[in-house]
Amino acid sequence: MSITPITDPNQENEPPILVPLDGGLIDAMVIPAYCLNCEKQLSHFFHYKGSRYGQVGEIVCNHCQSIIYCTDHDNIQHFIYMSPENYINPFINNTLERTPSKIDFNSLYMVNGEVMEKLRQTVASKSSTDHFKHQSRKMEIAELVDVSCKQLNIKSLPEEPIITDERLPHLPGKVNRWLNLLRLLNII
Repeated sequence: MSITPITDPNQENEPPILVPLDGGLIDAMVIPAYCLNCEKQLSHFFHYKGSRYGQVGEIVCNHCQSIIYCTDHDNIQHFIYMSPENYINPFINNTLERTPSKIDFNSLYMVNGEVMEKLRQTVASKSSTDHFKHQSRKMEIAELVDVSCKQLNIKSLPEEPIITDERLPHLPGKVNRWLNLLRLLNII
């Protein structure tokens, strides 16, 4: 199985969420899940470790006990499909009764070229060096928040939950810190 529950909240920050500094495709390894049967977000997050031929694995909804079949496009972990009906093949036209729930992590976690450019410009305007220029192509989201706060002399961030998708009102803590940074800087 390539997707496992994170049952200990202290381990929620361990799987990385790699943010492309150029606004490309995110590599999310800690994710929320959504059940189409009961239309609820599952109570805990999951360690998403990729797929084998597009099949990520199965998870059980902690609310209605339905099996949720998870698939992706077999490479970068920037989105996942969750379906209550067997595995789907994203490369062919499926004949499922219900459309699978697609979770796009670039949208959910607010990572795109425009956001990243605004952050880079904001940090550059307050600092004598372009810190992002010297970084690798991707940076862990928690590290990106810490580096940005340090460069901008931000001592603390609000802890307000920010909802970017009504299906998933609870996001991982480090994603919520990221979103609060973006809101504090008037980027979102």
